Order: sequence, then C-alpha cells, then structure tokens
Amino acid sequence: MQENSQNVNESSTSNDMLSNLQDKLGDLKDKAGDALHSAEEKAKELWNEASNSETVKEAKEKLDDLAEGAKGLWNKLVDKIDGNDETPAK
Repeated sequence: MQENSQNVNESSTSNDMLSNLQDKLGDLKDKAGDALHSAEEKAKELWNEASNSETVKEAKEKLDDLAEGAKGLWNKLVDKIDGNDETPAK
C-alpha cells in the first residue's frame, strides 16, 4: 500500500512539474513573440529614418537632375534628327 501511495505522489509531482514547465514555455513563447514584434517595429522605424535621411534626399535630387539632363539631351538629339536644330552653327 505504501508503494502505491509513493507512486501516486511521484505521479502528482511529475504532473506538477510538467504543468509548471508548460507554463514557463508559454511565458517564454509570449516573450519571444513580444521581442519579435518589437524588433520588427524597430526595423521599420530604422528603415523609415534611413529613407528620409539627408543623404537619400540628396541622392534623389541628383538623380532627378540627371534625369532632367538626359531628357534635355534626348530632346536635342531628336531635334537634330528631325532637322529642327536650333543650335547656331560654329
């Protein structure tokens, strides 16, 4: 009878330990989810800061200037081909 009582106590202790472990794993999962969410938010924030930085703005302005210059050269080339060259002869 005493052996049966000892088995019940060990089983109860094992169940308590398993339940405790499951609780801790649940907490750990929640904390990991929170950390991942926090990291995602920080990454978005950093990406927005980088895309709004002065260097990016300056690069965009230079790219826009280059695009305008390319349009101007293209229009001059088309005008020359069409015989509408307004450039004075040298």
